[in-house]
Amino acid sequence: MEILNLIPVAGGVALLLFGRRLFWLLVASAGFLAGFTFVTLFLEEPSTTSALVAGLLAGAAGALIALFAQKVAVTLGGFLAGGYGLMVLAGGVPGISSIPEWIPFLVGGVIGAFLIRIVFEWTLIVLTSLIGAILVTHFLSVGPAFLVPLTVLVAVVGIVIQARSKRRK
Repeated sequence: MEILNLIPVAGGVALLLFGRRLFWLLVASAGFLAGFTFVTLFLEEPSTTSALVAGLLAGAAGALIALFAQKVAVTLGGFLAGGYGLMVLAGGVPGISSIPEWIPFLVGGVIGAFLIRIVFEWTLIVLTSLIGAILVTHFLSVGPAFLVPLTVLVAVVGIVIQARSKRRK
């Protein structure tokens, strides 16, 4: 494992544990994933470093948007997190891989944006747990057979942790 992979893994763990309280981290992480994925999908043979740098720049832009335009950032974060989450989960299901990646991304994005505006806190808990789990499992290079089940399991653990901290208040 490369040392640079620890950055997204640390962000993923923070989202799993504290995502409900740090909504800007959701937007920054969703921006990171979007930037990272964009570089890996559209550049021929990108280096891991260039993909991580693009992800970090997009994440920083997302965090700045979150600080200055909260409602826009929340909706954008919900769209990106829902879209990326559904795209990753759909890609791990046999038979669905023949569908273009943009379709589950768009469907998940619309659902994520809608839900985060309607049921903010619970959607924030679910999306931060899902994106945190994706960051942890993908950047630790979990084998393809275990990727989706482990991602779902880690996301459920994050949901439980954040829901318990919500009840304590």
